[in-house]
Amino acid sequence: MKPQTGITLMEVVTAVSILAVLTLIATPPLLAWKKNAQLQGAVSRMAAGLQLGRTYALANREYVVLDFQSNHFLVFVDNGAGGAVAGDWLKTGDEQVLREYEFPSTIACSTNFPSDRFRFKGFGRNQPGTIVMTQQGGNIAKVIVNVVGRIRVE
Repeated sequence: MKPQTGITLMEVVTAVSILAVLTLIATPPLLAWKKNAQLQGAVSRMAAGLQLGRTYALANREYVVLDFQSNHFLVFVDNGAGGAVAGDWLKTGDEQVLREYEFPSTIACSTNFPSDRFRFKGFGRNQPGTIVMTQQGGNIAKVIVNVVGRIRVE
């Protein structure tokens, strides 16, 4: 008589039970990691947009405006292209958009800039301020711009 090979039903049930318990243990940290990664990604994009605006303004001696809304931000050259008014802080005419980014629905943005707009000038002196990004659940990150345009993430 040949010995029987394979696994029993009891072994399968035990293995599936262990796998289910491990999945239940691992799920909450993975969800928290995903939320944190989402916020950090949005903050990184915000800082990159600020850096792009600063670099463009200094290199081309033009105004670059960052327009912040609760769910997105826009970086554009405020040079009056296409019949718009230069330096009016508004995206009108054919003014070039350097970057546009929409935040995930769980993240909101607020600033202490007047009218939620910030402008880099081509000669280095800027209005300092803070951009606060808040995620549902209470996670907060800040992007700080000082008077010379240096960008810091906290």
